[in-house]
Amino acid sequence: MDKKNMFDIESLPPLAGVAGLKYDEICVHGSFSIEIKRKPHPSTVWSWYILAGDKEPDGDWRFWGLANKKQSDFEEFRLSELQGIAESWNSELLLDTDIAFTPLFQIMEKLGLKWYNNDA
Repeated sequence: MDKKNMFDIESLPPLAGVAGLKYDEICVHGSFSIEIKRKPHPSTVWSWYILAGDKEPDGDWRFWGLANKKQSDFEEFRLSELQGIAESWNSELLLDTDIAFTPLFQIMEKLGLKWYNNDA
């Protein structure tokens, strides 16, 4: 995977850039997914929806977003960490940029997650 041209880097807000925003004000800029194959069980797909990110001094990327694995939660994750997970499952790390600029609340609804305006 070409780390330099993953998606429109100019449109990706820095990690501090989404602090305090409401869910309906945040857009997804892309997602990573890994197919987890566990024979004889059916395979599952883990996804990480990218909401913000910063390039680290070592060239790695640190992102913040919605992780949809066994459970869904917001978390920080590194590109190298996702690559390691994919390698450990003998799978490929896939990038989807077709969802760029999709409002976060729409992704949450699609995943069956409850969302709320964090006005409180």
